[in-house]
Amino acid sequence: MENLVDKIIKLSLDEIETYEFPLDEPFGLEINHENIRYCLIVRFSSKNKNLICCGPGAHARDERTSKGILKTPPFFHRWSWYNHFEESFIAYADPIFFYDEHIRLGWFVGDRNQWYLETLSVIIDKLSSNQKILHDNILFYGSSGGGFSSVGLGTLIKGSKVLINNAQLNVMHYRQKHVDNLFRILYKEYPDMSKSEIIDEIGYRLDSIELFKREKYVPPINYYVNALSSDDINSHCIPFIEELCNLEYFENNFEINFYKEERAKPHSSLAVSESIKIVKQTCKESLYNTKSNIHEFENNLMKLNRSLEAENRNLTTENELLNNRLYHLKEYLYFNPKLDTGSTSINKLIPNNHTIKFNLKKLDDSKCKGFVQIGKDWNNSIFIGQISDLVFGLWLRKDGETITENSRIPLDEESVIEYSYYNNVHTFKVNGELICTYESSEYNYDTLLKAFVSENTLLTNLKVYVDY
Repeated sequence: MENLVDKIIKLSLDEIETYEFPLDEPFGLEINHENIRYCLIVRFSSKNKNLICCGPGAHARDERTSKGILKTPPFFHRWSWYNHFEESFIAYADPIFFYDEHIRLGWFVGDRNQWYLETLSVIIDKLSSNQKILHDNILFYGSSGGGFSSVGLGTLIKGSKVLINNAQLNVMHYRQKHVDNLFRILYKEYPDMSKSEIIDEIGYRLDSIELFKREKYVPPINYYVNALSSDDINSHCIPFIEELCNLEYFENNFEINFYKEERAKPHSSLAVSESIKIVKQTCKESLYNTKSNIHEFENNLMKLNRSLEAENRNLTTENELLNNRLYHLKEYLYFNPKLDTGSTSINKLIPNNHTIKFNLKKLDDSKCKGFVQIGKDWNNSIFIGQISDLVFGLWLRKDGETITENSRIPLDEESVIEYSYYNNVHTFKVNGELICTYESSEYNYDTLLKAFVSENTLLTNLKVYVDY
């Protein structure tokens, strides 16, 4: 990388998110993870929070510089394209070239211990997090083998977008010499396996469809393919579309663009000027941080926020119910966070063994009522709480006759009222203090009739629950 950029930064995987990277200037980044070298050329933008990532295709191993010096890895494609974009930009290299001098295309398949593409996705995710770039604002672009890695990265970094040109979509469908060269390495990594066994073992690294199945996710893909490239059409495009349409989680987020370009090598990507034009257009249409659509995005976000706020208000009661679903391993039969002033009819059947709990607060001693009634009618019911101005406690009524236990609760202080009926025993507590117990089967009522609240009383968080 020293011959491409002036500055090289070497970090561990854990240092990426907190490192202070330079802005608006290209630099090399080297990450050594579990003895594998990952190299990237990066230019972060101070003006734009979109990110374009470009992947490499095949690279000749006998290529030399203008001075006749043999080129050595890492190998980058389109690394200088950062000059054409105001977006942040990353070009990444395949580590496999460091570890085998004959390989020309490795598809980031990796070795037995590490899938290079997965580690690379972690690196890019951490870099985007460092710059506060959302996944929705990342575009992976590549052609040929770089298209394959772009699809894989878009699948692993969910929410990102993918733009590919004449891409391999299944390694096993590409030219046999490249596949054989890759398996020459894989046989060393998996000496106890046959070719078919290796494919079964790491098929998700070799076939985009298998990766979609593994992740249960298909990224948004914009696929440009030369209609005159029979290899791309017959070996990749058609088989890919046939399998893609059968995936249950495919969500109509795949766009294909056929074009006709007569070239000596029709598999070659579109011309640089045309490719850059398409990348820019894709950023404008698909990423949310482009100047032309940021205002619209902000407006939509504000509308969504207002909608969510309204929905949140509507769901307040349900949320409180869910948040209070369990209490000391008991299950609620009824919950109401706040009772309205006046009589609230409930009419809910409850079993013999139950507990009723609520909060009660008196705002004034006069005209103060706040009670819960279980039973049939006024003469045959149990009353719990502030039953009248002068009566607070528990009433057990049968055929008009009353057994009562009165107490007092402090004015302007919220008290927790608890009544339970288990195995013919009535128990009444205030703020956890036992007020009374009665053992009797005469007051065995099974209907939570109503609650009554006067204007000078607050009755909240009424709960009825039973043991599991």
